[in-house]
Amino acid sequence: LVTGQIAALGIQAVAVFVIARLLGPDLYGIYALSLVFPTLLLIIVDLGINQAIIRFSANLRVKGRDQEIVRLIRRGLFFKLIIGVAVFGICFIFSDYLAVHVLARPDTNVYIRLASTSIIFQVILTTASSAFIGLDRMEYSALVADVRALAKAVISILLVILGLSIIGALVGHVVGFLAAGVLSGALLYFKMYRHLNSDENDNIQVEDSWKDSLKTLLNYGSPLYISALLLGIIPQLESIILGIFTSDYDIGNFKASLNF
Repeated sequence: LVTGQIAALGIQAVAVFVIARLLGPDLYGIYALSLVFPTLLLIIVDLGINQAIIRFSANLRVKGRDQEIVRLIRRGLFFKLIIGVAVFGICFIFSDYLAVHVLARPDTNVYIRLASTSIIFQVILTTASSAFIGLDRMEYSALVADVRALAKAVISILLVILGLSIIGALVGHVVGFLAAGVLSGALLYFKMYRHLNSDENDNIQVEDSWKDSLKTLLNYGSPLYISALLLGIIPQLESIILGIFTSDYDIGNFKASLNF
């Protein structure tokens, strides 16, 4: 995990410094503001389920209860996808309102819409990564993190150089999560999910079973979720306040310095 994170961080560092340099303070400031609302809304999606999947996957794996692992991961992912699609719809539909009345930058509505498309892929990526860790396949978690960083770096830098500016940087951001989301989903299904013993007779009290699974995940994850929610919201609120009271140039310089 550490090796994968260090490699991903190194790739992201190169990308973010190059992108900031190519865009300049003003455009980089707009780029940073475009990611605020998708990032803010994404925080709501988790509900502590990722941490719960790590815990219960590991616990059930040790006990050899593979059938329960299959159901728990499937239901946790499905539940998060429902919320993720809803959050994506909210961000996409209300992008005009957010751009005009919150950021006071009407032109950013297109950028917010584009950035919001990464939400669903991030849901798949984070859920699958949690399952990898819980099932003791750390190399998969590291791999998808590195693929995301590399895809984002290559696509973003290339498109910005080609003159697509903020759009190019945001497309790279989305493609990074798309590539990692597809890869993590494929690894989860073909390398792990199919090898676990699924319960072929899971047709008794389906609704109660779903309810119990979600209750188990949410009860464990909610305290962790509340603390993560506070920590995640504060930087985004800071960005919104900066967007209201300062210029794109100042925001770009501030965000660029924070990268270090």
